[in-house]
Amino acid sequence: MYICASMKQKNSLDSPLKGRYITKHTERSVSILLGMNDFSIYYFAETAVYAKSKETTQLILEVARNLFIEKHFADVTINDIVLGANLSKGALYHHFSSKEDVYVMMMLHFLAQIQTSSEQVTQTSSGPCRERLHMSVLKFLELPEELLGVLRLVRRDINIFDTPIRDKLIRAYQAAIPLPVESIIRDGIAAGEVKAVDARLLSRQLVGLVEIVLHPYSRSVLGGTQEIATYIIDLFFDGVAAK
Repeated sequence: MYICASMKQKNSLDSPLKGRYITKHTERSVSILLGMNDFSIYYFAETAVYAKSKETTQLILEVARNLFIEKHFADVTINDIVLGANLSKGALYHHFSSKEDVYVMMMLHFLAQIQTSSEQVTQTSSGPCRERLHMSVLKFLELPEELLGVLRLVRRDINIFDTPIRDKLIRAYQAAIPLPVESIIRDGIAAGEVKAVDARLLSRQLVGLVEIVLHPYSRSVLGGTQEIATYIIDLFFDGVAAK
């Protein structure tokens, strides 16, 4: 999923983009395109520009992600982003209206990636609830560090923004992590594997356990991702009472 400016429909084939695609391609490509009608040439021109726009947007989002993870929101400037992406300010403002816009789109973009990963377990796994939750936690722990950094930003920065933006980020976060977990827990309740208590509350409690062990100290104590996932699921289902 890419979050980027959508292409505007053109009403005329006399666009300034017409022919620009041809000049950037090899002689062989030119000879092929010259045999096409104006609409085909225009289509390829628009496709090339759209692909370039998508690449630029992705680059900006990746650079912004790294900067916002490294520094607080207030300490990151538009200059930092354009320098990191090796772009002009004009190129950035072609895609985004402000630093806040970059931040919000960056968060939505990468939270959507996390959501896709989480939903793979929800939609494809089968078996007991405990096993499915173990798979879900393991999938979470194996996310790339930069995506885990995005999740940390949710808690760190959420109160910086006004209510509409804050609510949008919260909904994206919930769709990425708690809601897929909640779906598995609901299945467990329906199957009699989990007590019939509030599935939403249980899912947030499990996610809270996962977020705690993301700290380096927890990893040094508990070991690798398999061991950590087992620890979390055992704690969630069995508690800490000595047997």
